[in-house]
Amino acid sequence: MRSISFTTAVVAAALVSAPAFAATTVETSPGFVITNNSSNSSTVNVAATGNVTGISVTLRGFVHTWVGDLIASLTHGGVTTQLFSRPGVPASFFGSGSDLVGTYSFSDGGGSLFQTFANQGNSAVAPGSYSPLEAFSAFNGLSANGDWTLSVSDNAVGDQGFLGAFTLNVNSVGAVPEPATWALLLLGFFGIGGMIRAKPRVARTTVSYS
Repeated sequence: MRSISFTTAVVAAALVSAPAFAATTVETSPGFVITNNSSNSSTVNVAATGNVTGISVTLRGFVHTWVGDLIASLTHGGVTTQLFSRPGVPASFFGSGSDLVGTYSFSDGGGSLFQTFANQGNSAVAPGSYSPLEAFSAFNGLSANGDWTLSVSDNAVGDQGFLGAFTLNVNSVGAVPEPATWALLLLGFFGIGGMIRAKPRVARTTVSYS
């Protein structure tokens, strides 16, 4: 019975002493030219273990006249979220005529909703930090590892631009081992406990005299 108690204590200690690990990965990919009625993309590959707990996206050197032409989205693990989608449409057929003139960062709770701010009638959308149209929390729980693709489409004629670079910041946390893994650990510890408990057997020989 003592061996079982010892084993249980060891397993409990292992569970407590193996907390999930946290990591932050930052990857940057070159941008692209944005031409009329075209769709362009840039992909970063994240070589990280663990599941996503939060992300942010930075569009560097993002310049384009008439932001109402554009749709920007991020795709990973079969999930797609929109950073913004033709601000000003459908209230206006052509959308917002404001221009993009610098670097824009997107994160959940990062500031004003870009979709709304870009449609305030200003000549330019001020560079800064904004919230995406669709929450990035949709990626939470997915594996951080693999390709993350930023796509920007131009959906009209007459205005063009370019994106200097796309930077992705991924926060992740290591997954807790699966139940099957802990089951194997338990079997192993119980086996060790049994070996400690067991006593060696000594062969006995009986000699008789006639």
